[in-house]
Amino acid sequence: MAVHEPPQRKRRLSRRFFTRAMGASALAAATSVATQARPASAQAICEYLCCQLLYCPTFPYSTCSNNATYIWGCYSGASFCRCCEAPGRASISCYP
Repeated sequence: MAVHEPPQRKRRLSRRFFTRAMGASALAAATSVATQARPASAQAICEYLCCQLLYCPTFPYSTCSNNATYIWGCYSGASFCRCCEAPGRASISCYP
């Protein structure tokens, strides 16, 4: 006489398999995205204090922050700098 697993146990195992397979495929997708080479245009051209900018700072920070694509902050020694990039230009503002 063969021993069969109850239907609920089979269903639970198939859910676990499905969840495990989805997790593995999501991890593989995230790994492939994270390891792709960045295009050369995404590299910093102008390094100013702790900000690595695509364009060198050329205009006031307030103007940049109003039209910004990216805004971030960083520390340069004891000073905190706010970095900003807008299409075709960049700005930086540092204070102690």
